[in-house]
Amino acid sequence: MSENIILKLNISKITQDRLYKGQTGNWLECVLIPTTKDKYGNDFMLVESITKEERLAGKRGVILGNAKIMKFEKKLVSNPQAETLESTSSFIDDGKNPY
Repeated sequence: MSENIILKLNISKITQDRLYKGQTGNWLECVLIPTTKDKYGNDFMLVESITKEERLAGKRGVILGNAKIMKFEKKLVSNPQAETLESTSSFIDDGKNPY
């Protein structure tokens, strides 16, 4: 079984001043903060990074979205025509995913 983190980001909440130009495009530094699962089953809250000075002044980063750990199960499927095995992934839905 493998795990991926699925992230939902509300781009309209991005503070434009926090975007910066890098060698390969425009970037925004964010932080994933572990949370207790909310009513949608999210495992993390996504916030904009802030400076140390802003943190010391009590400021918090803008909440941009949430993320959750999704578990995928690998299954071996037999193909009788080719007589080989293929690896496939199937999503395990716990019924709590609002997406």
